Parts: sequence; structure tokens; C-alpha cells
Amino acid sequence: MGWQSKIIVSVGQGPWEDDMLRDTRTLEQILRDKCIPAWVDYWGQDVNHDWPWWQKQLPYFLEHILKWE
Repeated sequence: MGWQSKIIVSVGQGPWEDDMLRDTRTLEQILRDKCIPAWVDYWGQDVNHDWPWWQKQLPYFLEHILKWE
């Protein structure tokens, strides 16, 4: 069985996320320019870089990852 790499980048758009949001947009453009497929997922204005959101994101992304073949 061959392995393929899947790239997922997730970022919130809440308070104090400006630097991460800007960096994510830059990374998304670099990947696009290099034709590297990636799922870049922008979460809402209420989402910040903290444990409660990571606990919501983990099952969300795992569900999708486990469906990939």
C-alpha cells in the first residue's frame, strides 16, 4: 500500500489570531503556487488558538482523515 501525504491547516479568526491568520494565508498561497494540494480551513470569528477549540477540531478532522484512502 502506498502512502500519500495529506496536508491540513486550520486557523481561527478570533481575537489575537492576526499573525496566525496572515501566516496561514501566506502558506496557502505558497502551496497553491507550487500546486501542492492542501485543505486550508478557516474557522469563525469566535475561534482562537486554545485548547477548547483544539478539542473540537481534533474529532472533526479525524473523521475526515479516517475516510481518506
